[in-house]
Amino acid sequence: MALIKKYGFLLIPALYWLIYLGVRLTYNGLAGEYTPDFIQSIRHDG
Repeated sequence: MALIKKYGFLLIPALYWLIYLGVRLTYNGLAGEYTPDFIQSIRHDG
């Protein structure tokens, strides 16, 4: 438990980031994976 107290300030942003990614992926899945933004991002990334 000492590690959590020591590194808790690092875990909180990581948890928020994971939640954010989960929401983004869920939203993209519900909106349809092949929305124009998704296609453009693939083309942009190569």
